Amino acid sequence: MFAGCTGSLETESVKPVVVVTSSVALSFVESIAQDTVEIILLVPNNIDTHTYEPKPSELRSLESASLVVMPDENLNMSITQVVNLSVDKENILDLNKVSLQESDYVYRDPEGKTGRNVHTWTDPVLAAKWIKPLAAELINVVPEHKSLLESNALKMERSLEDLSKEIESAMYSIASDERKMVVYHDAWEYFGQRYNTEIIGSLQALNYAEPSAGEIASMAQEIKREGVRAFFGSEVFPSDVMEALERESGAKYVPGLADDALPGERGTTEHSYVSMMTYNLNLIAENLRGPV
Repeated sequence: MFAGCTGSLETESVKPVVVVTSSVALSFVESIAQDTVEIILLVPNNIDTHTYEPKPSELRSLESASLVVMPDENLNMSITQVVNLSVDKENILDLNKVSLQESDYVYRDPEGKTGRNVHTWTDPVLAAKWIKPLAAELINVVPEHKSLLESNALKMERSLEDLSKEIESAMYSIASDERKMVVYHDAWEYFGQRYNTEIIGSLQALNYAEPSAGEIASMAQEIKREGVRAFFGSEVFPSDVMEALERESGAKYVPGLADDALPGERGTTEHSYVSMMTYNLNLIAENLRGPV
């Protein structure tokens, strides 16, 4: 059995191992479980969760996992396939699957129910639905810490309630005709739906390729037509065409939006889902709000 990320691989862990497949899931597990379990992050922070392929040495952590937690099995199918081959089904927790209803999801084709968008956590109200089933699974792993985990889960629910109120207040302070965003990736549909902010378009194709010159020209025209004040990029989804789009569209390019990259260093208070979403809120509101 392997120790956690701060320990030696040769040191046997006396705690159950919980493996998480994304930084967002890590934040939820750490907030609830704290140090009652060893938590191993499979996909490093600030790395594209969709396309990352763990090394064989990293996948060895699955051998000792009492529980594997993933936001959604469709977020990275390569990882999901390995997890399914390595871990018993009852020890795999797909947070979206166990927490959400069909009506919660956004689809690229709403009529055909195809192209389900997996990025539900950009809506804190939906993300809060993860907490109870996650806490229940963690209690199964460490039942002796049931009271602590239940208390931590309740604190996290309250924290996400406060976060959603803060986002709502800030976004509704922006004029409705200015609550329009172009984003690097389709991760922000749930945020837009919750806070009445129109997502005009996404810059990155579904296969994560750079947009073509024609697509850039078309997006620039749409930005002009819709009066979009700013479009948002991310370090996790880099692109060499952002400056060109900025010149063609006249809108401001704002890098740094994060849907699965926690701020700060692991182990610090700022390395959390709430801090990430607060940072995103400040970035969005500052750049969408027009002159006072």
